Amino acid sequence: MIDCYQLRYSVDAFGDLGEIYSYTANELFVSEVAADHFGSL
Repeated sequence: MIDCYQLRYSVDAFGDLGEIYSYTANELFVSEVAADHFGSL
């Protein structure tokens, strides 16, 4: 059985995710990891 669900982000949470992505990609220089992780959300 496959469960289905839908995620909803608040505006603030979505902004926080963008900041985390930017930090991971730009400060830690692992853009591939950031893209893979946030692409799956």
